[in-house]
Amino acid sequence: MYATPPIWRRLDLAGDLVLDELHVVLQVARGWQDGHLHKFGVGPDRRTRAYFVTGFDLSEGDDGVTEDSVRLDQVVSDKGDRLFYDYDFGDGWEHVLVVEDVFDDPPPAPVCLTGKMACPPEDCGGLGGYEELAAWVRGGYDPHATPMGLTAPDMRDWLPPGWHPDRSRWPRPTTPCPR
Repeated sequence: MYATPPIWRRLDLAGDLVLDELHVVLQVARGWQDGHLHKFGVGPDRRTRAYFVTGFDLSEGDDGVTEDSVRLDQVVSDKGDRLFYDYDFGDGWEHVLVVEDVFDDPPPAPVCLTGKMACPPEDCGGLGGYEELAAWVRGGYDPHATPMGLTAPDMRDWLPPGWHPDRSRWPRPTTPCPR
């Protein structure tokens, strides 16, 4: 299930980013705080992909290829290649990263060029919760129809300042992402 309209960001990235660095870049581009587990995967589709393990996975006894040992250009290198990024397994944010172009001269630092729609706030309850939240904000913050079981003032305090589902605020275009 995907958000309608789509929520997306266009990033310029160097191929020598390792996947754990890419995770940090994606957190910044989405406006999230890295409060949940994540996984990167490659393969033709979600059912048959291979995952890379995180430090947390290793501490839980899993083994495999660690994300901090894999460069981005080792898993995606041609136009159209895809990398899957899952974040917050409870909310179930599933992302498909698609290579749109390959540069001869990569950018010196990751940059968010543009995007559409505001990214869901952290812990909003997945796509269903996001859609309820977006409808509530678009409807003018009706105090009698708040999502998530919170009061209208609590909801307004919980939302990131100025958040509106139809605005892309995080990050502003051409904002360098940390590396």
